[in-house]
Amino acid sequence: MKISGTKLTKDLTKDLLRKGNKIQLSNIFIFPGWESDVFNVSKSMIISEYEIKVSRNDFFADFNKKEKHKTLEDLWTKGIMNQEVPNHFYYCVPEGLIQADEVPEYSGLIYCISPLWFKVIKKAPKLHSEKMNNDLWETIAMKLFYKTI
Repeated sequence: MKISGTKLTKDLTKDLLRKGNKIQLSNIFIFPGWESDVFNVSKSMIISEYEIKVSRNDFFADFNKKEKHKTLEDLWTKGIMNQEVPNHFYYCVPEGLIQADEVPEYSGLIYCISPLWFKVIKKAPKLHSEKMNNDLWETIAMKLFYKTI
């Protein structure tokens, strides 16, 4: 299935909303040092980040974001949390683009089967148990405020 990153982002955001999640934001800098393609907050205040990839080259180029992946890996392997990070981190790709064994241990994999039909191929592990806090709420509110003016 050929799909653009923009379309995949919109479809995933709609699917997350349909499933009753509280907040879905796209292409926003929430975590220090990197942009989230899709930032999601569940009803239980758990944060998931979804990295959208539509080509294999795009997927492998993501690992050039050294600081982001070091932060996620350190949290997963050593329990070191040095900044705000999501509870779960996923790659979301068109069906079959990459395989589960190609994603890092600290991430999950979701296939877009068709518009508004997504399938979890590899469940993302819990990186930490902290729920969204007031500081992060304030950060989001400020970013949304400045995005609208």
